Amino acid sequence: MGKLIVEEVDKDLYTTEIFVIDEDNKDKKLVYLIDKTKKKINFFPKFEGYNFFQKFVLDGFIKIPNEFNKKGGIKSGILYYFDKLFKDKNVRYFTISKFSESKIIRFPKCIDVNINYFDFKKLKSNLTVIDSEKKRERSLYVDLFFNNLFSEDFSKPIYSTRSRINRILESLNKEIITDLNKKDIIKLFEFLNLAISESSNLNIGDFKKTKIKVDILNIEKIILEFNKKLKSNTTESEWGEFLNQNLYLIDYKYLYSIPEINLMLGGIRKADFGLIDFNNFLDIFEIKKPTTPLLSKKKDRGNYYWSNFTIKAIVQLEKYLFNANTKRAVLKEDLKREKNVSVDIVSPKGYLIIGSSSLLTNDQMREDFKILRGSLKNIEIILYDELLKRLELQTQRTNE
Repeated sequence: MGKLIVEEVDKDLYTTEIFVIDEDNKDKKLVYLIDKTKKKINFFPKFEGYNFFQKFVLDGFIKIPNEFNKKGGIKSGILYYFDKLFKDKNVRYFTISKFSESKIIRFPKCIDVNINYFDFKKLKSNLTVIDSEKKRERSLYVDLFFNNLFSEDFSKPIYSTRSRINRILESLNKEIITDLNKKDIIKLFEFLNLAISESSNLNIGDFKKTKIKVDILNIEKIILEFNKKLKSNTTESEWGEFLNQNLYLIDYKYLYSIPEINLMLGGIRKADFGLIDFNNFLDIFEIKKPTTPLLSKKKDRGNYYWSNFTIKAIVQLEKYLFNANTKRAVLKEDLKREKNVSVDIVSPKGYLIIGSSSLLTNDQMREDFKILRGSLKNIEIILYDELLKRLELQTQRTNE
């Protein structure tokens, strides 16, 4: 095989083909087909010699992941191990997905393999560590070998400080987390604080980049869990707990949350939670299930209206907002005393997370829903599929 040249061809605004050309043989082969509208990449690893499946499908991607190279390979020799494990299993499609869990789908004469991208990244990361360890040990053995033969000419090798650092960093992977006890974690934090305070090689930009990477990983994990909950019979309280823990990622203005705020101020019913932004302003959230009907099943005078479920939720949220505004001093004192939170209550906004656009089954329902939603002054209705879309857009913007 001669020198390989990569050629990218934009078929249109949303589709890109990547070819690899062998200069000697004038052989041109398609290795990537990127469909940005579907967020899918078909990958054909022609030049690695591993063709036990028809193709890879990279699901949830608009650009080639870092673990792949444009010449049609996967780093760390992963294709070799895939070939070894799956060449006799008649694989039809091999998918690496950002949002689906790892699983094998079995058919009478073949299988489809789906690997979650987080699992795939873990495999790649651990193989890199093993490769690095292997190279270091081989180099050390050669040094020792010549030191034993010619001690006057070759000094005995020792691990340098850099080598020790590398060994520590490469051993830090997710697999050890479950074995860490409380003392271990405290010791890690103490060392990290010491490193930050005494190092002269750090600047604020380094931390911003790290935070962005952490946020991407968090959001992608939340999207995966979000999709699992949509497919299962998740209760209203479970949705409330999940969104309370993760909703701040949709809008970075929120810094922390307060679960179960007593906004009836003497009553029993509590709002699901409140979020506090960087100005210490409070917003109030009420959660219903994604299957909760949005509109009435039948028209009244040719129009659809809110369902009884949605009306009750809107009225309840309006009461919360009214009490928060009219009794703000009492609420502020209660939150300080009970939650140890200082908050400013200035015209808080209410958010009702409910239903899904799939419940709007015709054009008039969609139009009437748009009108009804726009008529609300202090409340914003957010559908579950809209919520999911916001999360997906966050990862897309941060990756770009």
